Amino acid sequence: MKRQFRFFTLLALLISFSVSAQLEPAWTASLDGTPDWHKVTANGFLVVSSGSELHGFDPETGERSWSVTLSGKYDESEVNELEGAPLLIADRDGEVTLIDPFDGKVKFNSVKAGLSETIYRKFLPLSGSIVAAGKKADGSELIICVDEASGDVRWTRDDKFGRIISINENSKDEMLLTTLFFIYKLRTDSGDTVWKNSVSEESDLAETGLGKALMGMAEEMAKDMDFNIKFYQDPKQGVFILVSENKRQVQSSSGGEPSVSYSLEYKAYKLDNGDKVWKDPIVMNGRMGDIAFYKNGAILMPDDGNRTTINFHPFEASGEGLYGKKGRGTKIKGGVNGHITNEHGILLISSSGSTTFLDLLDPESGETKYKKPLKVDGNMAQTINSDKGIIYITTEEMNLVDDATGDQLLGKSIPVTPSLTALDGETLYLMDAKKNHLKKLNIKTGELTDIFTDKLKFEGKEDPSRIELRDGGILVSSDQNMALISKDGALVYQSYFPAPRESGLARALLFAQAVRAAYIGANAYAASGALQAASAEVGADDPVAGAMAEGFGMAYQEIGDQASEFAQKSIDRMRARMTATAEGRDYNIILSGDKKGSALLRVNKDTGEKEAEISLGDNDEPNYAVDDVTGRVFLITDDGNLVGYQF
Repeated sequence: MKRQFRFFTLLALLISFSVSAQLEPAWTASLDGTPDWHKVTANGFLVVSSGSELHGFDPETGERSWSVTLSGKYDESEVNELEGAPLLIADRDGEVTLIDPFDGKVKFNSVKAGLSETIYRKFLPLSGSIVAAGKKADGSELIICVDEASGDVRWTRDDKFGRIISINENSKDEMLLTTLFFIYKLRTDSGDTVWKNSVSEESDLAETGLGKALMGMAEEMAKDMDFNIKFYQDPKQGVFILVSENKRQVQSSSGGEPSVSYSLEYKAYKLDNGDKVWKDPIVMNGRMGDIAFYKNGAILMPDDGNRTTINFHPFEASGEGLYGKKGRGTKIKGGVNGHITNEHGILLISSSGSTTFLDLLDPESGETKYKKPLKVDGNMAQTINSDKGIIYITTEEMNLVDDATGDQLLGKSIPVTPSLTALDGETLYLMDAKKNHLKKLNIKTGELTDIFTDKLKFEGKEDPSRIELRDGGILVSSDQNMALISKDGALVYQSYFPAPRESGLARALLFAQAVRAAYIGANAYAASGALQAASAEVGADDPVAGAMAEGFGMAYQEIGDQASEFAQKSIDRMRARMTATAEGRDYNIILSGDKKGSALLRVNKDTGEKEAEISLGDNDEPNYAVDDVTGRVFLITDDGNLVGYQF
């Protein structure tokens, strides 16, 4: 009888734990109409679509903050954050609507502004301006500048600017407008022209009658062409550089396929008056590469395939190169696609085909320091300075390099990804992705030590994808697995949670995890001073992380108090989210499931045990969204309510 009592007591405890594990909603909100979709933006705004209505909700309380009526029903893919700003942009069939996510006010609508086609739009954070350009119904051109705070139009211009290449804000009061033929410096408050300069000698002819006709023909021909033109600004020297890539096809004399060659034109201008810095454009062979500003000039670094010439050109009228014999430049292996400046010099990141090379440039002499370029696998993600040289981490491997010789001091490189490394003071922890062994590297001495040499086997055919420092050791995890290894090499626990039957269920969680990873990456880049390489790791295949690395977050690193009120609010919000990721948390969110349905689980990082769960039911496509930065989950129920949970 006593044994039976103990059994039922244990059973009751298990039932009690099972019931308590199901998380209760933090709030429930009723929605007008049938909700179609909802999402959490990278900046943490909760947006719900219901028919032609778009609603903003407070993620913490569930209170509806605002509602906006659009011109029709928009798909989820048509409502996003504007590149370079947290403004919401609804974009469909040529109609663009920009919405302030804080209060829901419509700051710009292209149709109401008189644009039948919007070709260019951008938010300027210093002045708090929204600039849009396009065509009116009669085909004429129009540029509109709107005050973000009030939504009022500051000014419009219907000049025939032609093809707009870029708009860049160089101060709170002025912006640079680059077109196919001219560069304009405009007053942001009035649109008045401060100065205007041609981008080529041919552009000077455009002011004549014949020139205008030819310019019109050129504009028409260029209408559907993609131009590769980049803008670089050196605020210390008050100079900006425009780089244009030119493609040339040469017909083969034998009648075969024409050969293709590329060249680059570099033109430098003074910010204050638009005067040319270099009398003539500097022409170099290759495709678009990189630029490093140095002292009173710029190191121009193209991508010319297997063998590239780089050179330093001072900001003087002649612009003559100073590197190499007779100023002809320094030849390097591969074409440059990035650089990282550190105390040792400038680490050049180049590639030829699928091979990446590293070489260290002395910017003063123009000579490279390595005996021969170092061949590495993957895209450069991070470098760490060491007393022994430079530690590099790519998307595929890591090693310690003697900065004087380029020798790899660890011997054969260790296969890793950036997420399989974690820096703790003078110790770099890393998981060998091939052997699944945990190691540590002393940054000061360069000593590499094995911590856990047993092959860590994860269930579900998964490999470790990330590591994290914990008080009790190093957490190694993947989508469905978690393991904690103590710093002396003992396996504390290993847990596995089966994946749901439908792989598509993970889409919302994967999006949220990508956003969180981007914030963590931004913290790591800021801490290491390797912001130049931020885009190298995320690549073109990850638009979420890419937007974080290259867009709003990185662009505002040095704006500070100069930003407009809206931009400052947005910066503060982003910094708070970055701080939240930097501080870490004690659990992982894992999507798991079985025949009965799927659920989001809160799993303790120190014990590997499930602490709570949110049931998603047996629906093959549950309508849920996750903010992995704050640990909030939002679910639209079968009866059309929006429910918020806090893990």
